[in-house]
Amino acid sequence: MIIPAGYAQLNFVHSGTAAPTGAEVTIGVDHVNQDLDVIAAAALALWETNIIGNLTSQIRLDGVLVKKGPNDTGPSGFFPSGEEGSYGESATPPNVSLLVHKVTDMGGRQGRGRMFIPGFREDRVSGEGIVQESDVTSINAALTTFFDGMETADLRLALLRSEGSPITAPELLTGLQLDPRVATQRRRLRR
Repeated sequence: MIIPAGYAQLNFVHSGTAAPTGAEVTIGVDHVNQDLDVIAAAALALWETNIIGNLTSQIRLDGVLVKKGPNDTGPSGFFPSGEEGSYGESATPPNVSLLVHKVTDMGGRQGRGRMFIPGFREDRVSGEGIVQESDVTSINAALTTFFDGMETADLRLALLRSEGSPITAPELLTGLQLDPRVATQRRRLRR
């Protein structure tokens, strides 16, 4: 990802039975020149409070890696957590994740992003890969609380661009939206 000065990338690092080879959820942030520990404290508190509670105890948040831009010279740091999911039920397989759309005001393919959250409850996903409606509602509420909390902390979430993208400037997010269908990622299943 291209991380310009004034922005940072957050990597929420997960492990556990539901992510035997590890799993990272990434998102960009406009950090208004805040220190690494301030960014990490807000991000961890909001992720632990709103996201982890919707997952099984087979997933653990090891911590968050904060990397400030620019890519070559910006500082970085890892801040530990250890918080586990709340539910005792079995998790979906390691390659099956909740799919969250990163919403922006920009149209077209360059205005879209996504992130994959591992460790959701297998019993709450149908054979067709559809998340139960009540869970979609509660997870969307949790994502909104996470989003709003980051904004309150002066950490606006952003869509960072990958190398080779025709647009290199980050785009601020206007929201996070759970897809009612789970998604798969082969790289989380084998290494």
